[in-house]
Parts: sequence; C-alpha cells; structure tokens
Amino acid sequence: MKINRFGINLDEGLALTEETLEKFYVLCFEDNAKKIIAWLKDNTIETPLLFGGQIGSGKSTLITKVFSDKSLKPDITLKFDKEGLNLDEGDFLSIILSGFIKKAIELSLDLSFSELPAEVFELSADNWQGIVNILHPEIFSMELFEKKILARKAIAKHDKYIIEVIYKLGDVLKNNIKSPLFIFASGIDKYDTKSAAFLSLKSSIRILSNYKTMFEVNAVHLFLADNASPFSSNDEKVFIQTVSDNDIVEILNKRMGVYAEPIKKELELLTKWSGGNPRQAIRLLTHYQSARKNKALDKTGRLTNAIKRTIDDLFAYSGKPTFELIRTILKDKKIEASLLNL
Repeated sequence: MKINRFGINLDEGLALTEETLEKFYVLCFEDNAKKIIAWLKDNTIETPLLFGGQIGSGKSTLITKVFSDKSLKPDITLKFDKEGLNLDEGDFLSIILSGFIKKAIELSLDLSFSELPAEVFELSADNWQGIVNILHPEIFSMELFEKKILARKAIAKHDKYIIEVIYKLGDVLKNNIKSPLFIFASGIDKYDTKSAAFLSLKSSIRILSNYKTMFEVNAVHLFLADNASPFSSNDEKVFIQTVSDNDIVEILNKRMGVYAEPIKKELELLTKWSGGNPRQAIRLLTHYQSARKNKALDKTGRLTNAIKRTIDDLFAYSGKPTFELIRTILKDKKIEASLLNL
C-alpha cells in the first residue's frame, strides 16, 4: 500500500506489512502476543502452536508485528494458500520439500545423504537448487508450468520416500541450528475442514508437527474432534477473539487520518456492524467512502449501502448455510462472525 501520510488509506482489509505497522497498527491482542513470544523464546519447546481466529480477525497482522523483531523470525516460512486451495498431497509435500531445501542451501549444508535430484527429478545428484527451480519456477511459462505439474505428480507417486527425505533434511537442519528449528505454516486457516484438500493436507500437518511449528489456523480447526483433527490435543493454542469497539474505532480513525473527525458518529455505527472483525470494519468503511460519492444518498443511505455491499462481499462465495447455523440465528436473532466458517 502506498501510504497517504495524513489522509485516507483504505483497502480490502489486507494484513498490514512491516512497512505499514507503525502508522496503522492498533494494539488489540497484547496478551496473545505475549503468549506467542514466550513460546518462541522458550528453547526447550519443540512442539507446535496453533494460532487461530476467524479470517479477517487480525491474525496475519499480529504475526507480522511479532516477526518484526528479527530475533523472532521463523527459520522456514511455508505458505499453503499462495497457489489456490484446490491442492493435493503432491502439492503440499512440494511446499515443505522446497522450504526445507531452500534453508539447507542458505546454510550451505551437506545434502549428500540422498541423490533425490537424480532419482526423482532427472537432475544431477547434487543439484538440490534445481528441485526448487522446478517446483517453484520464478518465470511463468507453459513449459515450466508443465514441468512443475509433472514433478509434483512424481512427488505424490513417491510420497513415502519424499517424506523420509524431508525428515532427513529436518535432521540436518536441526543439527546445524542452535535453537529449535522454527517453522511458520501460514494459510492453513483458508482450508475448509470438509474439503478434499484439507484431507490431503493432514499428512503434511503431521510432518510439520514434529518440529516447533506455528500453524496459522481458522477457529474451526481449533475445535475439531480428536478423530478428525491432524493436530494433537496437547498442542499449545492461542486464539484471537473479536476486537473491542474502541479498538475498531481506533483502527478506522487511523485509516481516515485527518478526515476521521467529521464522520465520527458514522465510524461508531460502522463499528457496531463490524462484528468485532477488523477486516469487515475496513470493508464497511471502504464501501461507505464509495457511497459518499453518490450525492443522491443521505447519511442513512450511505450507511445502508455500505452495510449491504459488505454483506454481499461476505456471502458472495459462501456455500449453503448449515441447518445448525440457521437454527442458531432464528433462536438468537443475530449472527456472530465466530459462527461462520469462511
């Protein structure tokens, strides 16, 4: 985002970057941050942490804030939501394999324990960088795309061997890093627990659970039954709840800059409709600002327009509501963000 230092800065509620933290960050989850930092700094811990909350609740921004301390940055970051969500086991294992290889190359480690590059990828036996280039090509072309697809199919075909290689790579990395190997697995929160992709993802989650891995998950993932969850009930959990009205107002004030005061009452009303979800609050504000350009609308019309457009955003790609959700809405006469698995 290109920052307007004193004026309006709106987007679709994207997570803040390190560059935008100073201007827009609001300290909403201090206790959660302290728990995460304590877990990160404790070198006796080599087990996972599940960091959960509803999509748009501020997870990614809080993680960015924590990782802005260079001493707390992960050794390996694996992004499971950057290539779509219709992935299979070969795709997921490719993400892990590439991440481990990149770190090993960065540290100039000896990987002669295996001839994987030659065995599966038709490369010279020591060309580990070639594996990364095939699985995650920097240049987009049909030829490289087809090579990537074929390579990932080969990984799925030889999954048991690939998993053993990943564990060996993990051992090499752990033996050459002073503190526990810290992995951040982002984007797990985007996967519906009933989807085929999530079922395929389970084996990769179990692999990463052998390390000090922070999993970015959805609220629903935290409360799966033991027989349906790839996570251990003993894993440490940090859960982000809804943001207070005061903090939401402060978030919106920061986005409006010097133009916040004239619409102070409107910001308070938009906050009430946000459900304590920062992303939803910012989208409401974005739609409200857009509605202000329509001179035919009065203040009430702008608010109504913003609310309707945000609701349309929310349900544009959602499936049919479950019977349990409808029953809860009929009973309570309201809907909370925590009830939605989006």
